Amino acid sequence: PRSLFSSVGVLTLMMFLFTFNCRVQIGIRLILPLVVFLLISAATGLVGAVSASWSNRRRETLFAGLILACLIPAATVWPHGLAYFNQLSGGRTEGYRNLNDSNFDWGQGLPDLNEWHASHADKPLRLWYYGMDPAAFREPFVLTRLHQMDLNSPEEVERELRGSYVAVSATILHGCPDMTPAWKHAVDLFKSRAPVSRTLTFFIYEFPPAD
Repeated sequence: PRSLFSSVGVLTLMMFLFTFNCRVQIGIRLILPLVVFLLISAATGLVGAVSASWSNRRRETLFAGLILACLIPAATVWPHGLAYFNQLSGGRTEGYRNLNDSNFDWGQGLPDLNEWHASHADKPLRLWYYGMDPAAFREPFVLTRLHQMDLNSPEEVERELRGSYVAVSATILHGCPDMTPAWKHAVDLFKSRAPVSRTLTFFIYEFPPAD
């Protein structure tokens, strides 16, 4: 424990104590620099602790193992670093169940969705998406802002979507509690159905045409 009381460790402790004075709601990211200094102080503390009592071989083995432990997650999440979650919290495919919005879906999945539609071009691909990427306004996507439409029931939402695939972003489906009435009707409809496919950040549903 004494090895943690370096100059960086003291700075980290001071920053941590200051956070109790912070009154933030969506600004929690503003104190994330604390995490950087916490990692640095932990690393320097570890080096100080083992350097005094461990042999060179044991130290080299430990540090090689730690470097490998950092490289494996970085390699396995590539190229979806924005959606990284460690395996204990669900990994990159299930992490949205625990934390969403900017931590999972910034709309970076449009290229993957475009690639999916290239092999499923038998129906139009409607896109319900929380973002302003210019690619969302171009083919093959048909941007469909269901939350801004006059839809009064899940059945009306279904009639609107007949004859198309619908890609719904994870943030739209799982991360927005402040819904308009139409938004809630649409989410209720999608959650009552199983998606036919998914990319990392989009769930894809199929709506057959009317008889």
